[in-house]
Amino acid sequence: MPFVKPAVALLFPPLVETNFGSYYPSTAVLSGYLSSLGIASVQGDLNEDFAVYLLDPERLNNMISGNFGDDLELPPESVPAVAARLISRYRDFFTDQQGKHVFREDASQLSYLLNMAAKPYRIDKPLAELTNPEFFSSAFTQFYQAFLERNIFLNTLPDDLIVAGISVPTGPQLGPALILSRYLKRHKPDVSIILGGPTISFMDKETITQILTSHPSIDALVISDGEYPLAELTFQKQSGTWQPDKVSGVASKSGDNVVLNLPAEGLDLNKLPYAEYEPGILNSLHEPEIGIVQARGCYWGKCHYCDYTGIYRGSSKYRSRNPSSFVNEMEYQIKQHGVNRFSVITEAIPPAFANRMSQLILERGLQVKWHSFAIADRHFTVDIMETMVEAGCEFLAVGIESMNDRVLKLMNKCANRQQNIDFMLNAKEAGLNLKINLIPDLPSTNFQEAMESLEVVSQLEDSFNFVSCFPFEATRSSKVGSDPSAYGLEATTVSPIAGQAQFSLNHLGVHDPAMTAEQREAVHRAYQAFAAEVNTRLPGETIHPSDVELDTSNTAFQLAIKRLDLIQIEGGIQCYNAVTRMRFNIPAEWAGIIDTMRTAGIFYYHDFASWIPAGSQAEFYFNKLLQMGVIEVAGQG
Repeated sequence: MPFVKPAVALLFPPLVETNFGSYYPSTAVLSGYLSSLGIASVQGDLNEDFAVYLLDPERLNNMISGNFGDDLELPPESVPAVAARLISRYRDFFTDQQGKHVFREDASQLSYLLNMAAKPYRIDKPLAELTNPEFFSSAFTQFYQAFLERNIFLNTLPDDLIVAGISVPTGPQLGPALILSRYLKRHKPDVSIILGGPTISFMDKETITQILTSHPSIDALVISDGEYPLAELTFQKQSGTWQPDKVSGVASKSGDNVVLNLPAEGLDLNKLPYAEYEPGILNSLHEPEIGIVQARGCYWGKCHYCDYTGIYRGSSKYRSRNPSSFVNEMEYQIKQHGVNRFSVITEAIPPAFANRMSQLILERGLQVKWHSFAIADRHFTVDIMETMVEAGCEFLAVGIESMNDRVLKLMNKCANRQQNIDFMLNAKEAGLNLKINLIPDLPSTNFQEAMESLEVVSQLEDSFNFVSCFPFEATRSSKVGSDPSAYGLEATTVSPIAGQAQFSLNHLGVHDPAMTAEQREAVHRAYQAFAAEVNTRLPGETIHPSDVELDTSNTAFQLAIKRLDLIQIEGGIQCYNAVTRMRFNIPAEWAGIIDTMRTAGIFYYHDFASWIPAGSQAEFYFNKLLQMGVIEVAGQG
């Protein structure tokens, strides 16, 4: 087959730190579709390249002291600087023996540190800042500009490229995508630059108009499904008749005006060509996984705080592939790349689909591992879950959110408290791992309700193996955002701060009087402490080491220096434990004792007691240091 020169570059920009070490599927899906039409493309994962860029030893050395770039200074005791110091100490942990990236947060005990170190580079700015000419002179822009100039992929793009498609699924990618667009246009002025993805699809016409007006390097924005618009725009470019204002689902400038065409019906997913994953990107990853599209939209699609159901305009709210088509692509990708780990691209996999898909995997004898998002649907029986486990399901990620029936009903969640409990118990019985998401402060949740929910979840902690806790954020495109007062919220004029949802343009400033600021902070602390406790336990562990009664007279201890970052701060020592992920302060008068433990190496409780000033409670302080992970067991006898 003759080589076909790429006409399109498909780019995934920074920053999605939670995707380090993974291959985000959007560019591969688009590449497969373009290829089916005879359009060749190349793919660049600039987000992964950015992670590699941050791991450069010289750059890490700067970050260690809090220097994250010009005018991007942070205190040396800040969490990103702590992460940089630990990464620098254990840099070899971030690649395997073949030099492949061990960046994914669940890939090793320390991989999450890379996510923490990258946090200062998030650009999730209000529209006024993103559309201000001064945006391009900011410290953020200068740092990303330096990264782009050194990027090998960008500097080796084909000279005859005609289109650059930039995928922007998350909010913090928008700023870097704007910087990337400007960079590309300056170096390849004849290339048409097109942005698409959920971040663009969430925008209203006013926002789209401001983006296109203030960023002339962008030639078009794609709303909703990207396959048809991107192909049509590429065909136009090839034929020399560039008319983006004639394409459905595309926003573009026409003279002094902005034309926004509504999306047409999207592709039938059963006719979606197989995604084309770039071997070079896959081969750079430790235990790579391939994403396969199961659905667009959510089969439940009724949660009032969720806005992803509104992305795919022009089509039905839920489109699903049939299980046979899905497993066919699994088989194809295994043969193509030798990869047997898959992620199901969906908002929530339906029980019937999961069951039939699992049966087909078993019938065809495929040796695969896979995971998916799901909701606590009562139709997930123990039998179905057992079939899923047998077919290689590693885990389901489930939005439990709350255990309060009143709040769950207000949010129109699929499951009530008892159904959540039943779902988790079914998974435990079936041997199916769960990663659960909790939102402690869904609208109108009071302090007592939040803490009672936590108590219920904590009683079920042997039913799941990972917990993520997110503060509630009101978004403009959700039902909560359209009528906050109906959910007990008060609209405010204070600009909302982007958090987990990471898209400030879609955030709505609200105040929830159900809890005071102090109560909300206490709730978040309690939930995060619970998550840290669950997420750091060993496989199969049901109690924590600090709960075990030790014979201190016969046990040797040591300072847990390998897992600690210790730094002098005003009034004492800041200590961060890389394993428990706990950060706390130790009084200044303990500096000498810490040094003594470090020098001693191995010591016993009676040694420790002799170092404590007379009259102090040695046993209390010893147990506290053990509980906090500052000291650890070194051996018996």
